[in-house]
Amino acid sequence: TWMASRWSATKRYPISQRQKNYALHALRGSLSVAGQSIASYAWGQGPPVLLVHGWNGQGLQLGGFIDPLLKYGFRVISFDAPGHGYSTGKHTNIYDFVGVIKELDRSFGPYAGIIAHSFGVPCTTLAVKLGVRTKALVLLSGPINLATVFKLFTDYLDVPVKIRDLLRSKISHQYGADIWQIASVEHTAVGLNLPTLIVHDKNDRGLAWRQAEKLAGLMPQAELKLTEGLGHHRILIASEVTQAASEFIFRHGRKTG
Repeated sequence: TWMASRWSATKRYPISQRQKNYALHALRGSLSVAGQSIASYAWGQGPPVLLVHGWNGQGLQLGGFIDPLLKYGFRVISFDAPGHGYSTGKHTNIYDFVGVIKELDRSFGPYAGIIAHSFGVPCTTLAVKLGVRTKALVLLSGPINLATVFKLFTDYLDVPVKIRDLLRSKISHQYGADIWQIASVEHTAVGLNLPTLIVHDKNDRGLAWRQAEKLAGLMPQAELKLTEGLGHHRILIASEVTQAASEFIFRHGRKTG
């Protein structure tokens, strides 16, 4: 039970000065989703682009994309998922993320594009599969399936094989046996015929870049951009990535229809 609780538990990291500066210039809001108070942020005017952070991240973590997107004439929207940043809660799951993305779609959508990082990637592809409207996707450093996330989690905690099997059964019981497919991008991305830029760093220590290569092969309109030396997090602030992502959404997200 403790291990199952740990699986869904989140950890808040201090807000950096850089992120505080992003917040200073944001139109800040709050929305209620599934009993949680969700912090939201908006910058600029124009067609909206949504930023989706990963596990133990926060909306302001993707602030490096704000200025490039504003220069292309977009409005930038972000949020803190339950248990993250300035939102309430201590636990979350993929359905919580999707619930917030869908609620924001009702308020701000349809989107010109969605930029998602890490765990935000499977949350985003599932949300789009379930009807969230966007013209383009940018998927950064995402795990291709839930089994990969499970292995990272259990390896990090050095969980014995017997306990791993029990935890896997507990997850299947709690969320349904199909959660392993529902929360896997290699499942939800199939059939998403959207212009998609997939960005992954060759030095990402947690998630091998070969996953991005495989994902690009599953999506008919995908472009793959590989970087070197940025790892899992610096990819969010590197100008070569923020500029490429913004230009990609401008190219595909401004189209009418």
